[in-house]
Amino acid sequence: MIRLSYSMCNEIIKTPHAYLNRVGGLKKKTSPAMEKGKQIHRIIQDSLCGDTPHPLFADVPTFEIVEKIDLDPATKIEFQHNDKYSVIGYADGLNQSRTAVVEIKSGAKTWSISDFNKLAQWKIYKLGIPTLEQAFFITVPQDISGWNRTNIKFFKLQITDKHQQEARDFLDQAIHVIENIKDYVEKEQIGKFNRCFYQECPWGCDSDETIQST
Repeated sequence: MIRLSYSMCNEIIKTPHAYLNRVGGLKKKTSPAMEKGKQIHRIIQDSLCGDTPHPLFADVPTFEIVEKIDLDPATKIEFQHNDKYSVIGYADGLNQSRTAVVEIKSGAKTWSISDFNKLAQWKIYKLGIPTLEQAFFITVPQDISGWNRTNIKFFKLQITDKHQQEARDFLDQAIHVIENIKDYVEKEQIGKFNRCFYQECPWGCDSDETIQST
């Protein structure tokens, strides 16, 4: 059984040769931006679950189940996609009844409701937790000192059958790349390689380019 995740699938679809780097055991780069992203998640998650309430998130529903540690089993979502591939993920937060999920994004990008609606990540969670009915989104700037009620955004969507099908299509797209990886990498070589974030990438993608937090 081959285990997939949203981040792995997204990487494979956007940068096929990164899959070969992954299975080849190359390590991913880290950056201050990524560490800042973890800090931001911690602040918001501690507020949402009630551990350390933050006034800017007072209007967001309570999510009793949040990540307390990396790969927290409390937020783990795992299911079998087909007879060859399974999927694993870790939600940013779930309510006690597991009818709502929250996704947090930070960084230089300003997310819109349209951006969130296109994101496959939360749609995949529905495949693993059939009871999910709503997806909540929080997007914040990376500069914590500049947070205010104007630049912190909250969105909510009802999860539909269409979203579930989009999640399945996303997974199948990544699987198609995996199972035809040689063809996809050859197409990359004809054009221009998208930059991956693996150290010592043999395709020449190794650089000190800033990695944005997500």
